[in-house]
Amino acid sequence: MKLYTHGGGEKVAVLLHGMASSSQSWKNLVDDLLKLDYTVHTPDLPGHGYASRGRAFYSMERWETMLLDHVERTDLLVGHSMGGLLALKARRKLNAVKTVVIDPVLRFPVGPLQLITQQVFGIQEVGVTRKAQTVSKDMSLWDRSAVRALVSPKHVPLPDDSVMLLRPKNSFVSPLMLVNKAPAMKVVTMEKVGHNLHHDDYPRFFNELKSFALI
Repeated sequence: MKLYTHGGGEKVAVLLHGMASSSQSWKNLVDDLLKLDYTVHTPDLPGHGYASRGRAFYSMERWETMLLDHVERTDLLVGHSMGGLLALKARRKLNAVKTVVIDPVLRFPVGPLQLITQQVFGIQEVGVTRKAQTVSKDMSLWDRSAVRALVSPKHVPLPDDSVMLLRPKNSFVSPLMLVNKAPAMKVVTMEKVGHNLHHDDYPRFFNELKSFALI
């Protein structure tokens, strides 16, 4: 794990990226949190960005241990996709005051890696748009063996009212049949967005996060 720390505010935020992404995916949110007097930690998880490589590093449990080695507590914990699952697993040990998970992987899609990429990330032709080019850059730094860390969720504490889950309307990895098993958790379903909803509609995403966790 490679940890980047931004700012020096009294409040602490930890942002956990999704599979095939990196710490760079949080630039907009980092900028906004710095304005609100946060210290922001954005790790590259093993196999992603410029973090360590190697199959021995690729498990949710190992990533949770690494994260706890770097951070003891956080006021705000945010995770996307795979990082959302990690956030749900680690939030109590991190003493997170508020946790926001973005379309977390509560159900892991099966099939060839290409099919997984298309279903989860909504990428049909990488490189066609500026957004796709950004994803393509992250994926070029991704060790595809890291996919082995993403297995069916186990030992995830039941989310309570300190957790907000944001999901697209037709989420494949956070279906309502699973989300509804945690009735105390706040759930926001967004229209006209995909799996990367914090990029697809950043203003609405930030407004939801701000009203839940920052006020």
